[in-house]
Amino acid sequence: TFLACSGGFSNILYSFGLGYGLSMTANAGLAPVVAKMQKRTLTAFGLACCSMYAAYGVRLTTFLMRRQDEDSYKPRFELLQLKSDMMGISSKFAIVMG
Repeated sequence: TFLACSGGFSNILYSFGLGYGLSMTANAGLAPVVAKMQKRTLTAFGLACCSMYAAYGVRLTTFLMRRQDEDSYKPRFELLQLKSDMMGISSKFAIVMG
């Protein structure tokens, strides 16, 4: 999920918003793979939880991407971009890794 959140080096919003949604989706897809590699089977409930987690991650990501393109959100996004540009690399690294 580091890769999904690494957009935080450009804008912190990408780490907290898009990165979180993408991480949720990736983790939901990886959970059954890891279970299979460990020769374990997920219960129906476990698969349902992974599906719901993935669905929420996709919903969150698409919502944030649409919101970012709306004219009413542009001033807020530009303010966040300015704050991100003023942050040092160590602060951005802490956010991305956090």
